[in-house]
Amino acid sequence: MAEENLATSSPNLRAALSFLSIADTLDPAPLETLLSPSYTHTLAPSSLTGFGPWDKAGFMAHISFMGSVLEGFPVKVVEAVESERSVWAWTRSQARWHAAAMDKDGEDTGKEWDFKGENLFMLWFDAQGKIERCVEMMDSLRSVNVFIPLLERATANVSNAS
Repeated sequence: MAEENLATSSPNLRAALSFLSIADTLDPAPLETLLSPSYTHTLAPSSLTGFGPWDKAGFMAHISFMGSVLEGFPVKVVEAVESERSVWAWTRSQARWHAAAMDKDGEDTGKEWDFKGENLFMLWFDAQGKIERCVEMMDSLRSVNVFIPLLERATANVSNAS
């Protein structure tokens, strides 16, 4: 199911879309009502070390940290599949870095900061319709070789600017 059809669909699909829209602003506040108290978030594959797994508070802190270097990481749903208590969403995203996070090295025009990602979010819901588990499958090659080095640079740049 494409993103434009999600808003008029089931409560789980709407909750999944709300969860994914958090990436637009990286404001963790809406997660308080979307996530169950026992929420867990795991990044996969396991070769992506240094991030997670997180409980609810840890994931909200991670989103807050990401908001310190990124204006947003808008996610577009390519396709979503629903079962009784789960939603899987294949997504594409693009990083929007804070100006203070980006450095320019020599002839760099900023294009190296133009990161686009592709993920699969697998979301499971509890009986109350709250998201209780997410496994986020990432493009590990691009994440390790491109995004994580940019994130490390951005974090250092923001830290040095303050």
